[in-house]
Amino acid sequence: MSRRTDENDLARIGYQARAGKTIVHAEVRHHALVDTVRLNRNSGVQKGPKMEKTHGKPLTHFSAVSWGQCVGLLVVAVMFWFAPERVLGQAAMPGSDATPAEGISFEPTVTGLEIRLGEQRVASYHREDAKILRPFFSSLRTPRGSQVTRNHPPIEGADATDHDTMHPGVWMAFGDISGQDFWRNKATMKFERTVLAPEIQEGALTFADSFVLLNTNGEVMGRQESKCEFIPLSGAWRLRWTATYFPQTSELVFGDQEEMGLGVRVATTMTEKNGGRILSSTGTTGAKATWGKSAAWCSYSGLVDGKPAGIVIVPSPNNFRASWWHNRDYGLMVANPFGQATLTGGAPGKHVVKKEAPLVLSFDVIVHDGEFSTSLVSLD
Repeated sequence: MSRRTDENDLARIGYQARAGKTIVHAEVRHHALVDTVRLNRNSGVQKGPKMEKTHGKPLTHFSAVSWGQCVGLLVVAVMFWFAPERVLGQAAMPGSDATPAEGISFEPTVTGLEIRLGEQRVASYHREDAKILRPFFSSLRTPRGSQVTRNHPPIEGADATDHDTMHPGVWMAFGDISGQDFWRNKATMKFERTVLAPEIQEGALTFADSFVLLNTNGEVMGRQESKCEFIPLSGAWRLRWTATYFPQTSELVFGDQEEMGLGVRVATTMTEKNGGRILSSTGTTGAKATWGKSAAWCSYSGLVDGKPAGIVIVPSPNNFRASWWHNRDYGLMVANPFGQATLTGGAPGKHVVKKEAPLVLSFDVIVHDGEFSTSLVSLD
């Protein structure tokens, strides 16, 4: 990591509201920790552009406050030199080819949120949509701006246009809940209310919404509560999506088919058909070899505008069951904890959720610049 300093700023962590917009920033900048405080026996102590004159008095005549400021800044400078992650926070530490992410921010939209790292928009959250009848994320980008999910909607001539309302970017959906199809947008997860308004704490963005599960007749089957956390990483960021399912009556039955779980549709240039690569935690590569197999995680990576980038799905080890993978060379990657018979030929994998014991499913989605590294999935 470069030790160059800049005389303009001290390291600062803070929140900023832009006038006229509901935009919240949690910024982390690291610049002058040494050069900003310079002792000059003729002029005094200089702090950035402001000068405190000593009128020729010896340095020992500085006030206690001035000395306290000097000592404090010197301590911070020493900490930065030997352990910069203690000063900046691990989320701001760059990798060998990464730049520190500026603060995460959000801006409410009519149907959800726009999420940014610094000035870079990295995701759009949709809680409501006229055609896609469930919550989803679209236009996921790396901290450097490489879009790793297919355009939404797909662009004719640039993208394959299949399943445009089923594969919008990142989604959690199920082709069979008590016989109702939420994957193909036949049944509806209708936005009900905000459980936790978006907030930024310790550099991470968190929000939660509640959705009503409606069958094709408009009858209430149950409820889903989605909690989403966005966490900046070094050259990457992580979405942790945790959904809890509550039956309306006695139970919900999650069926056994391919189209169940958390899915991603990657950017066209990243697909295996266009030279991209699928890798599982077992070391297996390729869509055919990983399809129907169990793994702790899968990565889909390739080139976007000539630069390496990728996306990773990591099912929580606390889920009720490990996931099998429904991966395709055209850019689909799905973590599926239900499709045991369909994907493996084993016993039926349906799962019954009782009213007194709601089902909790959690998945991490990691978006990264550069080549994939297993260090990305070893983080808490």
